[in-house]
Amino acid sequence: ADDGIIHPYDIPRKLISVREKTPNITGLQDDQLNKLINLPINENTDKWDARNIFLFALYEGGIRIGDIIQLRWRNIVGDRLIYTMTKNGKQVNVLLVKDAKKILKLYKTPDIRPNHYIFPYLNNDADYAKFLDYEDRKTMPKELSKKYFDIINSKEAGIGRRLREIRGLAGIPHLTFHTARHTFAMRAKEANVDNTTLKNIMQHSSLATTETYVRKLDCRSEDAAMKVMYLD
Repeated sequence: ADDGIIHPYDIPRKLISVREKTPNITGLQDDQLNKLINLPINENTDKWDARNIFLFALYEGGIRIGDIIQLRWRNIVGDRLIYTMTKNGKQVNVLLVKDAKKILKLYKTPDIRPNHYIFPYLNNDADYAKFLDYEDRKTMPKELSKKYFDIINSKEAGIGRRLREIRGLAGIPHLTFHTARHTFAMRAKEANVDNTTLKNIMQHSSLATTETYVRKLDCRSEDAAMKVMYLD
């Protein structure tokens, strides 16, 4: 940065990860998603919060975990969710669907303010909370920026642990936060959403990335062939 401070935004991804593994792209089938939604979980617990933000991410186009932790009520504008992705600085502007609104209602309290975080992972009164958006956070002092992203990383790890617990309770073979993103892509293809539209919703850097998702998630042609072959 021009101020001589190195921020997480300034670090090339190649310096963060020497080797990137090909992601295991697996979405939830309808029966698995229903198990997750209907699993009895005590309200206002860590597992309850983890399921809520997983489902919110799924309903709203596959929001990444780091972004959903940082969402504030000011990101809700009418019937839309508008925020800037930490990964690439792109603005996302997506319709708030009915199921997502139901989740938001669970966290609305009489004392909420526009600058308050929506989900209970970050402290509204902390020093880092004064930096309201993507551009503001780029000006954080180095030590505060490190503390902030360490907290987010810690929260992400905790959510991952809760999802693993939920996976066992629900009898779902695979459940990480990124599963929400994959499930959204899979359901979009089942609804015949074209790849370009899907790319724009998920904010992929290239159409090739979207096409990779589609190839690994959309098995309808293969399924149809198997049914014809075996007269199923």
